[in-house]
Amino acid sequence: MKARKRPLFLLLLLLALLCSCAAPASHVAAPDSAGSCTLTVRCDTLAAHLVQLDEDVAELVPADGCLLALTTVALEAGDTAFDVLQRTAQANRLPLEFSSAPLYNAVYVEGIGGIYEFDGGPASGWTYCVNGLFPNV
Repeated sequence: MKARKRPLFLLLLLLALLCSCAAPASHVAAPDSAGSCTLTVRCDTLAAHLVQLDEDVAELVPADGCLLALTTVALEAGDTAFDVLQRTAQANRLPLEFSSAPLYNAVYVEGIGGIYEFDGGPASGWTYCVNGLFPNV
């Protein structure tokens, strides 16, 4: 039974971690007009499965799963989801580690708040959604 729970845990982790991932920036660009959006960074699936994590990772996971509370962010023309994440993380002193592939106009978020891809298992990592939709990345 434990073997069956592991893939479900990894799938839930992948779906629950909301923020940025390897997405072509053009897919999530803000319109040219100014506006605002809301952003939150959560790791709810990890928070619900602390006993399955290494101790050093578990220490970084807030009990409520919230690394960054819901925050309203002013959009700038051409902003991508990653631009908003990066600007907001910096303003809130939330560590953000990423790699980029300029040839593909893509960014991959490796870690947020000291929590990294694969910390929850081999299929875990950061994902994001825009208006309730998870872009196909």
